[in-house]
Amino acid sequence: MSVRMFRWRQTPMRVDAARHGSTIRLRDGEGESRTWETRRLGPAEFRVRESTSDGRHHTVFAVRSGRNWWVHLDGRTYHLKQIAARGTERTAGELTSPIPGTVTEIPVSNGDTVEAGQVVMVISAMKMQLEITAPHAGVVRGLGLAVGDPVDGGRELLMIEAFDG
Repeated sequence: MSVRMFRWRQTPMRVDAARHGSTIRLRDGEGESRTWETRRLGPAEFRVRESTSDGRHHTVFAVRSGRNWWVHLDGRTYHLKQIAARGTERTAGELTSPIPGTVTEIPVSNGDTVEAGQVVMVISAMKMQLEITAPHAGVVRGLGLAVGDPVDGGRELLMIEAFDG
């Protein structure tokens, strides 16, 4: 499950996405879930179509540039700014690499305490630096990578074990 945090009109939004072939299931922060049929139009352009239970279709065009997304839906364009690092969270606190790349920085070690949003790793890919941040406060566990190690997209990077409540 890919987890992204965006800001729209000064309001933070969490979006969870799970891809299955050409379909993607999106769940927003309030738990509302929708399934969309997707088609890639270009390197950062997508057409997304939702079929609703009443038989209507919605077509969404989404264009990404860095941390900015422009989403065109039903005649309106929305600008969303990604505010959290591009990490993938498969289970609570488990971070995976969003793309293939090379580890260029690891400012934490196993056993370190981190805050939510703190950079825990930097991955370089195609002259871009991607900061991976902690999804919540906790303790770093399962870190077995070193600077210079290659990583595949989807590879587990480390775990942030949440503090006991």
